[in-house]
Amino acid sequence: MKNIQIKLIFYTSLAISILGILAELGIYYIFDTPRYFNQESILPRVLGYFRIIYLQIGFDYMKLNIYNIVFYVLLFFGSIFFIKTKGTEVRLIRLFYSVLLISSIFILLRIIIFNLFFNFNNEFNNDSLSKKTFFSLINFAYNLFFIFLSFKFLKITSLNRELKITEKQIGEKIKTEIEETTRLERFLHHILDTLFIIFLLFSISGIFFYFKDFKGTNIGIYVFIFIMRFIYFPFFERLFGSTPAKFLTNSRVVNSKAEIPSREKIFERTLYRHIPFDAFSFLGRKGWHDSISETYVVKEKNDGISSVYIVWTFVFCCVLMILYTIFFVNF
Repeated sequence: MKNIQIKLIFYTSLAISILGILAELGIYYIFDTPRYFNQESILPRVLGYFRIIYLQIGFDYMKLNIYNIVFYVLLFFGSIFFIKTKGTEVRLIRLFYSVLLISSIFILLRIIIFNLFFNFNNEFNNDSLSKKTFFSLINFAYNLFFIFLSFKFLKITSLNRELKITEKQIGEKIKTEIEETTRLERFLHHILDTLFIIFLLFSISGIFFYFKDFKGTNIGIYVFIFIMRFIYFPFFERLFGSTPAKFLTNSRVVNSKAEIPSREKIFERTLYRHIPFDAFSFLGRKGWHDSISETYVVKEKNDGISSVYIVWTFVFCCVLMILYTIFFVNF
């Protein structure tokens, strides 16, 4: 990785993380202060539009979106680790930009669907049509930019990463093989990727109001989850060989030739994920959606910092979540 690329990713990531945290805290302060509820005050709106430039994870109606803040904190530490290791520690960086990439794509879909098909009510009810159009275009442009930025940074940080090779003594011979991801890490992948998909659902949650009562069931939501899984996994595993959760553990999906699988194999792999009890199949030697599709999840070589620092970063984020629950959530 070139030095100019390292500096570009570092300064951009540091700026996004700091500005993102300030935007979230600013929104909370403004809307938690009654005197700013004056409709003539422009400050709440300015901060509101500043907030939509960044991540929209979790519940939009939260005055303090702790989910966004956690991701900005992860990006802040990730950028520090990234520059300290001269671009070799990329786990938190890739995690953030992969989530930013897919969330920006879904936000664009939400903007397009709402503006083309629904005459919906939102914060612009009292504004003119031209103002609605203006802010929709601004929102669209910002998210388009973040799609480009995230894709570019993910490609740079994923370029030429070597797979982790282990050596085993078999009799008098030494056998070398690519190290596969552990079962514990695979379980972590399942949990985190499921959470990220749920977060994405909230990014387009407004659409659910048009589907949740279909035939008296929540079939619309279930259809959305099914569709999103067929977008989420093939999108990441075909383009980058990894999902956001796999980025975090330096893992990659490969075929028998240690290459990113073809579109057909990735589709098969995603399809087999929906076999009942597939998640429990990993209690054995190899999971069904791996064995049937003839794919493998293997480790990339880690030249970055010790995983202990990553763990402590997540511990810090968990403390933030606990403090948020204690002081900001009313039971």
